[in-house]
Amino acid sequence: MSDARGFEMVIVSGERAKGRRVSVALCTYNGARYLKDQLDSIAAQTLPPHELVICDDRSTDDTAAIVQAFASHAPFPVRFSVNHANLGSTKNFEQAIQRCEGDLIALSDQDDVWRPRKLERMVSAFAASPEVGAVFSDGEVVDDRLRPLGYGLWEAAGFGPRRRERFEHGQAVEVLLKNNVVTGATLAFRRDFLKAILPIPAAWVHDSWIALLITAIGRVAIIDEPLVLYRHHSRQQIGVTRRAGSSGLAWVRSSLADVLMNINGYVVKGDEEYSMYADQYRLACERLAATLDPSDRGILSRCRAKADHFQARADMSHRRWMRFPMVMHELLGLRYHRYSSGYKSLARDLVRAVLFWTGSTRRASQVGMP
Repeated sequence: MSDARGFEMVIVSGERAKGRRVSVALCTYNGARYLKDQLDSIAAQTLPPHELVICDDRSTDDTAAIVQAFASHAPFPVRFSVNHANLGSTKNFEQAIQRCEGDLIALSDQDDVWRPRKLERMVSAFAASPEVGAVFSDGEVVDDRLRPLGYGLWEAAGFGPRRRERFEHGQAVEVLLKNNVVTGATLAFRRDFLKAILPIPAAWVHDSWIALLITAIGRVAIIDEPLVLYRHHSRQQIGVTRRAGSSGLAWVRSSLADVLMNINGYVVKGDEEYSMYADQYRLACERLAATLDPSDRGILSRCRAKADHFQARADMSHRRWMRFPMVMHELLGLRYHRYSSGYKSLARDLVRAVLFWTGSTRRASQVGMP
């Protein structure tokens, strides 16, 4: 059947688990190769979900058949819908989240595997404090055959012990403004926050948006345990890679060497990409301005500072005489370290400034790390 939002609906009812108010929001798109593993891992949870809501973005493979076969014997209701048009990942997740009826909403990718106690551990974290608005965990990164690759999601995101301590002791927003450390497949949040996070701007990745908004207006707890086997493979939309372990001066030298070896890539990625980041955070500022309590306006000012930082980086190519002063202004204001990749971003902008000064640039855009 169809609804006013342009969905074709297939609803397959299972036995509703009494007393369970956790909805799982899973989005699919041509994920047949790994989908059954993920569905089976959800069915194997020690604490079954209240429901599984699946939104498919017009897959052309066997995704629908796999979902319907699973729904026929699932121990909980499975609600499956197929979009009339391709929406993209962010808007597809928005649709799935809107359809969830549970008090807690856990996000799920189509190609991972959940450890059996994932939902149980997350529900316990919510139960431990009514102030917790969202919870996320670490995950073990594995290959397409679920073989460990030797590192976790937090390591890949640079979410080490020091940053975890900052996150848990009042500086969570600052951590997320540096870079997102929350992977959607490990995230669950209270339904109470739907008004604040929806709609999700198409310019954002859904998990980064949800994590930032809830962290700004509530409390986010972390579970220092890999509750997900995060599959790293060539067909995924957004993947993770292990970070280099060097630090200090050696890290600065390696960053500068990386820039010099990839000058074209770093030069051409300037204007449009940095403008895109600035626009993203201006959208976040607009939402926060409408949502935050007046006593929390310091969070809004930091979000605006991040938007201004990327706008300054985007404007560099248009203001020849101000390029080096602009770089020094961002450096002395510590904004490279607060909102970008520190010395690596500084090195990139210094190289860009030199090449802009000599006129050795061409206009283009290439998305990558800031």
